[in-house]
Amino acid sequence: MTFTEFGCLPVSTLYTSEQYGWIFTSFFNLVIGIEDPQDFIPPDFCDTTKPVDEGEEVVTDFFEALLRKDDQ
Repeated sequence: MTFTEFGCLPVSTLYTSEQYGWIFTSFFNLVIGIEDPQDFIPPDFCDTTKPVDEGEEVVTDFFEALLRKDDQ
């Protein structure tokens, strides 16, 4: 990860996985603090999601989940 000198805000990340190779993420329009606390309230459609069944593969890595979503 790289950060700004002032405020120590994240600017970019570089991640690698054997399956997908290198993934670069950049951050922009960052602000210090929380502009809208409502951003932490899950959207209404989350009420209808089902729990993960035992034995079902669980993705615990953010980038893997993001990439699998694109594969579907």
